[in-house]
Amino acid sequence: MRARTEHDGRERRTERTGRWLAVVEESQGRGGRVLPETLEWTYEDRDEAQAAALELARTHTMPGPLSPQGRIITRDGDDCYRVYVQGRTSVFHFTVRVLQVAQIRAR
Repeated sequence: MRARTEHDGRERRTERTGRWLAVVEESQGRGGRVLPETLEWTYEDRDEAQAAALELARTHTMPGPLSPQGRIITRDGDDCYRVYVQGRTSVFHFTVRVLQVAQIRAR
């Protein structure tokens, strides 16, 4: 199966072995969730995925806070950003990770 190339070098494909992802993980109470749409895009190499991860860290909007006051982006190694968004009364956070796809199995 050939990949269909989208803008910014991203590809949407069923078979992505050896490809790279930039995945957003949002905190929700005591748990968290991965945004499914971030699993649909792959990048040709780690550098592209790292650039996409930084862009997501800068621009991703969470369901809260309703009135963001500011954003602090921290880096945890080469492949992880932790982002803290100050709301009017509390701080929300999410993580953006660069991951290499090892295998995908369709049902």
